[in-house]
Amino acid sequence: MQGKPGSLVVPHRHTLDGFTATTQRSDGIDISQLDVLTTLTVSTSNTVYRLVILDPLDARVLVQGGQLFPQFTEARFNGASSGGSFLKLAWIGRGLRMEFYAHGKRVVTSRVKSLAQVSDASAGIDLHKLETFETLVATTANTSYQITVLDPSRSHILIRGGRFFPEPTKARLFGGSFGGSFLKPNWFGCGLRMELYSGGYRVITSTVRSLEVTQDDAKLPGPF
Repeated sequence: MQGKPGSLVVPHRHTLDGFTATTQRSDGIDISQLDVLTTLTVSTSNTVYRLVILDPLDARVLVQGGQLFPQFTEARFNGASSGGSFLKLAWIGRGLRMEFYAHGKRVVTSRVKSLAQVSDASAGIDLHKLETFETLVATTANTSYQITVLDPSRSHILIRGGRFFPEPTKARLFGGSFGGSFLKPNWFGCGLRMELYSGGYRVITSTVRSLEVTQDDAKLPGPF
């Protein structure tokens, strides 16, 4: 773009017309249309980011990746930009930058090269849909837990595994979380931590890597 000597030259992509044309060509995802706990992998020029949707309408996400977010961090996803002042709300688009608001600061990534939806964090089991005495094995980063459902409607279980539960112990499952304030009630989820209440204490496990419902005809230890 040529201008008069001494005049300010604005790149076309940073003008409203240029930004509109770029977003129309951009292939991407509107996060406001996604389900809670949908997980996205987004590769930029410099980093691979992992996003988990907490509240699609309010654009609350958990984000992890690179130097900006070494651990899962709760943030508000503002949208996509070309690096200027224009923003397409709630949009992740190839060729555009992601903009977040976290820890009181605006964070802008490098340009998105690819994005994909994965089902890691949303894969799981609703305790309320299990039968009494049904059993499952939840393998975390550190431990394998054996779990028997005692009362699915009240989220009461019998759990054994690791240093927390060396013997079969009655507990109540609160749900699955990332170790922060967000909790999906009554849920065993891959990619999430189990949060339980037992013996007057709240117990949070390491991240669940796999879940398996088992067929176990062995008698439960008792009485309860």
